[in-house]
Amino acid sequence: MTPTEAPIRVAIVEDNPECREDLRALIDGTPGFSCRDVHASAELALAALPGIPPDLYIVDLDLPGMGGEAFMRALRERGIRSRPVVLTAYNDPARIGAALEAGAFGYLLKETSTAELVARLRDAHAGGAPMSPAVSLIVVQIFHRRGEIERQLGPRLFHILLLLSTGRLIDEIADELRLAPGSIRASLSHIYGALHVDTASQAVALFHGAPPR
Repeated sequence: MTPTEAPIRVAIVEDNPECREDLRALIDGTPGFSCRDVHASAELALAALPGIPPDLYIVDLDLPGMGGEAFMRALRERGIRSRPVVLTAYNDPARIGAALEAGAFGYLLKETSTAELVARLRDAHAGGAPMSPAVSLIVVQIFHRRGEIERQLGPRLFHILLLLSTGRLIDEIADELRLAPGSIRASLSHIYGALHVDTASQAVALFHGAPPR
């Protein structure tokens, strides 16, 4: 960092006290970075807004109360331009797909070394989308799986499933597509039948990369 460059401002959203303090020490001890805030929950992080948001959020997924995915959706809905980077122990396809859909700009596993984590955070700040190698492979598999689902459902039903996967309710999907809620319910029944699932949560899990039953 040159004398004229501002440090990369990072906020941490992590409920584990030891992990939270280790991350704070790493960020504050790394040239070119500044730990702006640490939060034990998503609710506390959102309560700190408005204000000058950080450049990056390091976000755990398994948070008490509001989860990491819901937190990232809330940032996006509020127009916050910070870039969330997930740091988690979860590497299952459904969690990865849901996090990326919610607005994550990167997805790193907690086994990532400190040197690699710092490098990946720099990548995210520069506009990249850093991912652990195992996660990158899963993302490719999710992409292929979604292509199969789109071919299976067709573009109209796939779009409804896409909206459902973002957490929208039936009435909200109906408003967005200018259709009656009953029409959306009928479409969802067709989706469930085509995917051989019984519920919306099962359909969304498939969309996010969970293996078929």
